[in-house]
Amino acid sequence: MTAATTSSTLAADRADELTLLGLVGQLELIAFTRLAEDSALAPTFDQTLRLARFSAGAVGRLERIFARISELGGSPQEEVLRFAHVMDDFDARTEDRLAAATVPLDVDQARGLVAHQR
Repeated sequence: MTAATTSSTLAADRADELTLLGLVGQLELIAFTRLAEDSALAPTFDQTLRLARFSAGAVGRLERIFARISELGGSPQEEVLRFAHVMDDFDARTEDRLAAATVPLDVDQARGLVAHQR
């Protein structure tokens, strides 16, 4: 391999690594946001704490990803924002199911669902 080939291969590898890190960073940011929102709605203190800890873990991983992007000479913000809408299609397709799954039921509704499933 020539020096030019090696240089271009390294540049391509660096670009691929930045792309992957940007995607993973965006997913960690989404995980943080969703876990933090869920922790606010958790029915018990223990569940709130668990979700908050999971959320904090996502932030810790995101910080390591940002550090690696910076080491490679990239901009963490730019790399992550490239994937800002990565979950939009999934969210749009599952919004109705999620809303139905999170609607609080009163006792009579719950009994009716259980009786129907038997």
